[in-house]
Amino acid sequence: MKRIRLKVNSIKPGSRDYLGDYLRTLGIAPSDVFSFVVRPRDTDVDDPTKLNNMERAAAAAYDILSKGNAHVYVQPDPDTDGFTSSAVLIQYLKRRFPDISIRWKLHEGKDHGINPDFVNPEDTLVFIPDAGSNDYQQQLQLVEGGHTVIILDHHEVENYQDTGAILVNNQVSDKFDNKYLSGVGIVYRFIKYRDNKYFADKPSIANDYLDLTATGIIADARNRTTLGNNFIAYYGLSHIRNQFLKEIIIKQARGIKDPANLSKIDVAFYVAPIINGVIRSGTQEDKERVFKALSTAESDQVFESEYHGVKREENLWQYAARLAFNAKSRQDAAKKKGFELITELIDKNGWDKHNLVIATIDDKRAEKINPNFTGLIARELVKKYNKPCLLLRATEFNGEELYGGSGRNGNFYGLP
Repeated sequence: MKRIRLKVNSIKPGSRDYLGDYLRTLGIAPSDVFSFVVRPRDTDVDDPTKLNNMERAAAAAYDILSKGNAHVYVQPDPDTDGFTSSAVLIQYLKRRFPDISIRWKLHEGKDHGINPDFVNPEDTLVFIPDAGSNDYQQQLQLVEGGHTVIILDHHEVENYQDTGAILVNNQVSDKFDNKYLSGVGIVYRFIKYRDNKYFADKPSIANDYLDLTATGIIADARNRTTLGNNFIAYYGLSHIRNQFLKEIIIKQARGIKDPANLSKIDVAFYVAPIINGVIRSGTQEDKERVFKALSTAESDQVFESEYHGVKREENLWQYAARLAFNAKSRQDAAKKKGFELITELIDKNGWDKHNLVIATIDDKRAEKINPNFTGLIARELVKKYNKPCLLLRATEFNGEELYGGSGRNGNFYGLP
């Protein structure tokens, strides 16, 4: 006999507060329902002083930046959370310290984290947003080279080592409750703390970047039932200031019902995938244009081109948005081709008959599938077969021949 475990009905008989009932089943306290049904409260904001090393990071950065003519390096990480993290930091620093010099360099392919070769000797201050927590060897190399290294990250920390780099990470901050804040969320808390600490006599500008912050958190699939994340999403999506985001929204007008009032679903389905698409499928030049558009508030640059015999002129944000949409179209076509190839292989070998679908690709087929799309295809396999899926290809790791790739799951068998 098969046992079926029924979920508790979230709607109470006779209740007129259906939405409140549902929110409470998500673990939201009755006293906090107001923040999700009506609007967030000021008290919902995560306290940045509870993040370990926040004061140390802010003071170290201010000591360098306030002297003027400082050379700063910021490392963008290759996903939407990483791009928005660095974009927020760069725009904020440019406004507060207009005399500093800021450099950045994008990774090739899907490389992540710290690359000391990207940093110049004169880059006194190095920021690593949304990455770098576990790059101990690279941290040490930069610190020993005389650089002040500040890591603003949210990833799990393995076997923490004090290399001299300043780590601000919610996962290792016992007093900071919101473990679902993404990289851009940590950056936002950092610039908010700086505004309150060093620019209390001037209008705060940190909230001008809530739109980018909300986009990164939603794109990174962070839990939005936390009060802090809900606050960011509510106010960020209702005040879109970033010129590049505006261009994406304009181009997605057919899918977004109310462009003036974005929902979290709008960002998840119509905004973040465009940015991720160019990161996965765009040329290096495409990615650089898009990141520049995300991280630039003012530009008089004009791009001239011809389309069906008609000459056109575009500003930086329009041009970058078009590049991003073209890259997303290429990604969709390549993903579809790879998905069809893999499903044919699964059906032929009967791999879908198991509780866990494991598809292994030989070298010949691997050449036809861009490794950047492995996770995307694995997600589509879960939808088709309604089971957890692993999509793997032969690889070498530490001298061993192994299989590596991506795994995805829906809500099956209690697996993460």
